[in-house]
Amino acid sequence: IAAIIFLLYTKLGVSAIIGAICCILIVTPMQLFLGKRMSGNLKLVA
Repeated sequence: IAAIIFLLYTKLGVSAIIGAICCILIVTPMQLFLGKRMSGNLKLVA
């Protein structure tokens, strides 16, 4: 992942770093939320 961000940085500059940080900050909480919802749903079904 670091190599991809570096290559993007060489092409896009600082905006690549800002985009990667924003993506991480948005996707991580969403994964946690969806994981909890799926786990709860699995308990209801089983």
